[in-house]
Amino acid sequence: MKHYNPCPAPIPCREPKVPSQKAVSVALPALPPGLGQGRAEAADFDGPATPAEAARTLGIELPAPILRSVHTRQLEFIAGRVAARAALRAAGLAEPPNLPMGEDRAPLWPPGYTGSITHSAGSAWAVAAPATLMRAVGIDLERIVDAPLMRELGAKVMASDETLLAVPHWPATRLFSLVFSAKECAYKCLAAHGGHGLEFLDLRLVALDAGSASLRLRLLRHCGPLLPEGLELAGGFTASARQLRTWACWPAR
Repeated sequence: MKHYNPCPAPIPCREPKVPSQKAVSVALPALPPGLGQGRAEAADFDGPATPAEAARTLGIELPAPILRSVHTRQLEFIAGRVAARAALRAAGLAEPPNLPMGEDRAPLWPPGYTGSITHSAGSAWAVAAPATLMRAVGIDLERIVDAPLMRELGAKVMASDETLLAVPHWPATRLFSLVFSAKECAYKCLAAHGGHGLEFLDLRLVALDAGSASLRLRLLRHCGPLLPEGLELAGGFTASARQLRTWACWPAR
């Protein structure tokens, strides 16, 4: 997928992303029973101590690529790990361990658990679940794109029949952003199970209910024994005028 990777970047944005305790106002979504979630703000860890010192105090190990990154990225990483710990506790793990970074830079979840972390504008959100309940979860925190960017990315991301899912009183930019975000979530679910080569148009948003804030995605091509054509993932979202929180899950059974 040209715009996907195991730690996907947010939709390109013309405004700088500055950490702020009020950066994300969109509410946390309702999740299926058994899933836990947590959130944290990068700005909460930006004090007299360096990010490395703050991480040590919290018992978080900053991997070498993060230590070489800019100050704001280090703070986002810390916030993501703090959010992940909260999500794991909420999912039933009493003492969450440090989450190492894998070769693909995705977090390595503790045995018996799966999860997902996302960052946007200095805010971090994480969801975790027991592996007996979910094979995978994927989440995404995105800013609503503007019209020029929607036109630039449109045909690469959104199929014509997905435009028919339009919600009354929703601007086209919000629907497009939700389609993008939902496919990011689906990719996070499927990538580790044979879906690394997926493109945006290999996934289709086939149902959207704004009333229940629910959605359903379908895989349109065969990607291996675990990922047959027609595989569907359920998900949901919360939306504000400027941002989206989106999630998708792949049940273990």
